[in-house]
Formats: sequence, C-alpha cells, structure tokens
Amino acid sequence: MEIISAILISLAINGLLFAVAYKLQTDKLTDFSYSFSFVVVSLYAFSTSSRQFGMMVILTLVLIWAARLGAYLVMRIRRIGRDKRFDGRRENFRQFASFWLGQAISVPIILLPVLLFFSKNITSITYISVAGLAVWLLGLVIESLADYQKFQFAVLPENRGRWIDSGLWSYSRHPNYLGEILVWAGVYIFAASNLTAAESLLALISPIFITILLRYVSGVPLLEKAADKKWGNSDSYQKYRLQTGLILPKILH
Repeated sequence: MEIISAILISLAINGLLFAVAYKLQTDKLTDFSYSFSFVVVSLYAFSTSSRQFGMMVILTLVLIWAARLGAYLVMRIRRIGRDKRFDGRRENFRQFASFWLGQAISVPIILLPVLLFFSKNITSITYISVAGLAVWLLGLVIESLADYQKFQFAVLPENRGRWIDSGLWSYSRHPNYLGEILVWAGVYIFAASNLTAAESLLALISPIFITILLRYVSGVPLLEKAADKKWGNSDSYQKYRLQTGLILPKILH
C-alpha cells in the first residue's frame, strides 16, 4: 500500500510542478521537484511506519542526500538559467510531460528499499546495515566532492568552453554518477538485512534502475554526446577520454 501511495504522491507533486514549469517555460522547477518528491514520499512512508530507530536512520540517509543534491541543482540552474536537455522539448507538451512523468515514476522505484523497510514491524541495525551506511557515505562524499569541483571549475571565466579534467574528474568522466550509484547501493544494503529474500530481490530493482538510468538513458549518453559534439575534434580531449574511465576509474576496470 505504501508503494501505491508513493506513486500517487510523486505523480501529484510532479504533475503540479510540471503544469507551472510548462506554463512559465522554465527549467528551474525540474530538479527541485525531483529532490522534493523524495523528501515528501519518504516522510509520508515514515509517518505510516512503526518509526523505529533503524527507520529513522534510513530516513535520515534519504533526507541528507535529497537536501544536498537539491540545493546543488537549484543553485546550478539559477546560475546557468536553463537546462540544455530540454532545448526543443520544453515547448512541446508531450515531450516535456514525458520527462516529468518519467521523473515521477522514478522516485518510488528508487525508493523501493526504503518503502519496503518502512513496512516492517521490527527492524534492527546489523553489520550489513553498517556496511550499507559506509557505502552510502562513500557515495555521498564522492558525489558531493565531484559536484563541488565541477561547480568551482565552471565559475572561473578562464575555464569557459573547457572540460574539467582535474580532481575526481581526472579519474572518471562522470564521478558524480559513480557517487549517486553508490548512495543507492548503500541504501539498498542497509535495508536488505531486514528484508525477506523476495523483498530483497524486489528492492534490488532500485540500484539496478538508477545505474541503468544514469549509464544508458538520461545521464551519460546525453553528456557524452554533447562533449563529443563540442570537443570531439580536440586531440587533448580524445586523450582524456582514452585515459579516463567513463564512470569507474580506469584502475577499477
């Protein structure tokens, strides 16, 4: 029942903000809506749970992640003004709406481990839970540091028109996505020790979904295509591509 409620809440939030975004032809609500949906859905699911300590911990993991990512994305869109992903799409009702619908559906799918965890009568903190917490923390640090490094790079006038190849970006072309994947893998591991075998298999959809989404759908392909169009004729960029891992650092391949 919590999963159905989560879907309905996410659809309501994204549907309402989509109507405003389409009316105003703005990209400034999209990322806010994404993070806000995670917060509202998680808080609602927690409010219907037995509110045990383990549930408070996993709720905190989601809220910290959402607050950090949401603040960063809202700050970024305010600086750049528009999201290039929507060029040629935001004016088209169906194309723009399809993105918002996909975003609304993604939220409860990614939150599956959390929603299933909240449905338990008794939860406990195990060694596996602690391992999950460690993976989540590693992912949050990587994602936060990568975003910070890219933001600091982009605000310097001398870097306009250049690609970032310093810091974490010298090891991975998309370290922020590596961090994002690790965050949700950590959440899954944290929750899994309190789930049945069937629930664990169902919850596994979450880290698999976010990995496929970032690697093959809305993340890497779009950015790689844009980078190839912009710097594809640059020998320096081609050298960077060869020497740097796509998501995982070369040393981990």
